[in-house]
Amino acid sequence: MSYNLVAKTLRGALFGSALTAAGVYLPSVIIDQMYLQDFHMMKVFLTASAASAIILTVLSKSYKSLKPRSPSNLGWLGSYDGNIIGGALIGVGMTLTGSCPGTVYLQVASAIASGVPVLLGGLFAGFVYFGTAPYLKTAAAKREKSDESQNCVYSKLHTDPSTTLLAFEALMMGAIVLSSQQPSAPYLLNPIVGGLLVGLSQLASVLLSGQGLGISGSYEEFGAWIWYFIDTIRGQQPKTRPSFGNIHFALSAMLGTYLMRQQFPEFAIGDSMPISNERAFLGGFLMIFGSRMAGGCTSGHGITGMSMLSVSSIISVAAMFGGGMGLGLLMRSGLIG
Repeated sequence: MSYNLVAKTLRGALFGSALTAAGVYLPSVIIDQMYLQDFHMMKVFLTASAASAIILTVLSKSYKSLKPRSPSNLGWLGSYDGNIIGGALIGVGMTLTGSCPGTVYLQVASAIASGVPVLLGGLFAGFVYFGTAPYLKTAAAKREKSDESQNCVYSKLHTDPSTTLLAFEALMMGAIVLSSQQPSAPYLLNPIVGGLLVGLSQLASVLLSGQGLGISGSYEEFGAWIWYFIDTIRGQQPKTRPSFGNIHFALSAMLGTYLMRQQFPEFAIGDSMPISNERAFLGGFLMIFGSRMAGGCTSGHGITGMSMLSVSSIISVAAMFGGGMGLGLLMRSGLIG
């Protein structure tokens, strides 16, 4: 077994085990966050983003510099319309399923009942998105080239990068303190510690593979393989053979969760929140289709992109929580069943 394969497997396994230890793979934790009833997930998420920002900044000066995410421009409403629409769909899917694009895999590995239909909905979305992606963008959007020098907040605002990073850290710390004043059910691991573990998995990811965290590409990659086989069966020669890297990362994350639960049974928590198969499948589809429209998910945009002060990532994350919490409020009020 080559070092590269071991490194990539370890990268995914560490990410999966960190999310498991942090407890943010549980449907009840995610749905209660969107209902504004429990802020455990928010504290983990904000801590992971703050830690990741420091880690990526240090690594960019001494080891590896990652590129901030470009806008997802569909040409419908503006330069960031894909980030806004896709982000909102992710949030809606999260509220319906109690999952994130990454935690779906962990739920399946944890034998959580809703995990399988959510995953099936997500894989179907990857298949549909890969087949329809060329038609989602207008001709003008396809011709437009993004100015990479304007992808970060400090470039847009013409501020000093270090000062902007300090402001981001202060904002994250303030949000963590504020969310700590809100109700939160006790969990085995303090959410701040859980967030730091996720941040450390970001460090491991860059050191082991030169890549930041991100998992929603695995669904599109799955779709690419299905279309590849369909074209082969039709006798059409596919232009390129799809890669397997994102799927490998997702499977490795599942392995990390499985091993974590085996070695530390106290983290093998069940979740009895009832979610119908139809709701799970629909939510999984919307969540993954949205993540591909936005060019990332809660890990790719939320932990990696936002920590690099990427404008598109910040917009995507705001849309995620706006869409998810908006639907949560409607569901709690009884306006939507």
